Amino acid sequence: MTMNAIPFTSCLSNTSRLIAVLLFSLSWVSTASALSDNSNGGKSHNDSMTISLSQVKYDGGKNLTYYHCGPPSVDSDSTELVLLHSKTTTTEKWKKSGILDDLCDGTLSVTALDLPSSADGALLMSAFTSLVKSNVLSGGPIAICTPGESGKSVIDLAQNSTDLGKVVKTWIHVASSSVRTATDSVLQSFLTRNISVLSIHGDQDDMGRKATEKLVNTVNAKGVELQGGHRVYLFSPQDFVQEIVDFLGEKNLVTNPSKSPVKNPTDATISSSALSDSKKPDNNDAMAINLSHVTYDNGRNLSYYHCGPAIDSVTTELVLLHGSTSTKEDWKDKGILDDLCDGSLSVTALDFPPGADGNVLISAFDALIQSSILSGKPVVIVTPSASGTSVTSLAKDNENGLRRVVKAWIPVAAPSVLSTSNSALQLFPKLNIPVLAINGDDDGMGRRVTEKLVNEINAKGVELKGGHRVYLFSTSEFAQEIINFIEEENL
Repeated sequence: MTMNAIPFTSCLSNTSRLIAVLLFSLSWVSTASALSDNSNGGKSHNDSMTISLSQVKYDGGKNLTYYHCGPPSVDSDSTELVLLHSKTTTTEKWKKSGILDDLCDGTLSVTALDLPSSADGALLMSAFTSLVKSNVLSGGPIAICTPGESGKSVIDLAQNSTDLGKVVKTWIHVASSSVRTATDSVLQSFLTRNISVLSIHGDQDDMGRKATEKLVNTVNAKGVELQGGHRVYLFSPQDFVQEIVDFLGEKNLVTNPSKSPVKNPTDATISSSALSDSKKPDNNDAMAINLSHVTYDNGRNLSYYHCGPAIDSVTTELVLLHGSTSTKEDWKDKGILDDLCDGSLSVTALDFPPGADGNVLISAFDALIQSSILSGKPVVIVTPSASGTSVTSLAKDNENGLRRVVKAWIPVAAPSVLSTSNSALQLFPKLNIPVLAINGDDDGMGRRVTEKLVNEINAKGVELKGGHRVYLFSTSEFAQEIINFIEEENL
């Protein structure tokens, strides 16, 4: 059978037609994709929900780390929300609690800063200016959320600068102790500059409640009470987010306020490509609980657990002793160390012998300094039951030792208090050492200890559910009371 040959030109023609069809198809897909991108400003909605980690320089060359999400282009029409943090947290808490996931729904521009909690108005201005220059913020006034001590930055701006209205459009205040000392005339500047104020506190936080009441009465703030303590935003995170979104909507700061903020963390992704690995903040090391020991008291071994950032002059150092029927393992096994080791506190749980006196405590203190576990500044010390002797013996016999070692004292049903004279106890207010006395509601002796400290030296008294070892019964509440106390006393 003879086969007819197909001309080469015909093959070329068919191939050309196929290529043309493919090119047209690709062109159509590209055009459709471009139209889709342009409808969202060149980026998809998911991009505006991406949480990115980056840094800017501020305050004469210091690094300021921040998380950011929001619409792809900076403009003055977008509502810009800036989140600061309190003394006992870091910016990581906004992410790990899911609050950033809930806020990053594509409509808000949200920036969570690692600005020092003790920053004043000038430092806040420096951070604001740097973020504007880096096109993270537009330069218009922002909504700013200031938990705990970080509220000082806004109060200081109101007191010492004419830039308050240029920087702040809305203030979301969360239990800031600086409100207590702010004069009414300073607070009135929020009214004169038409700055709306939302004040949130926990139902277990008396100091926060008083701050809210003051703001409601002086600047017509909206007051909200949620379930939780001083760090209420970490106890009721979704309710906290909803209150912010609702408030911004009420003030017409959000065009379409979401009535159901994002609850699924998979809807928001984390991108840290803006930071090199060498510059990424590593809070995991600060949250790790490490076991070690030092030699003290003429050659004895002192075992301890420790977590926290590298030694510095700012970080609050918390030392946990234990009662005669406990060991340092109880702090770990009951999850209390997990609650306290959030990356912001230096926490050391010692296997210190209960009943040991102040001289032994000083020996342990010095050994931990030599091993670079403690910085050498006075510490916040928790002394359950018999371990309280270490502190009361210093009050009786060693004023200089007490001043050197103890910044704040948290006795838990310590019986040695009952045999300590009132004159010795007066040393605590004399040296400006605040005292938090905790007891269980089923512990009569512990209640008497608390009552004596409240009556004699104006200690703060707290009663939790439990017996003599209340810290092992109401573990989360106990940890929360410690954190509340540190925040309230600006320790």
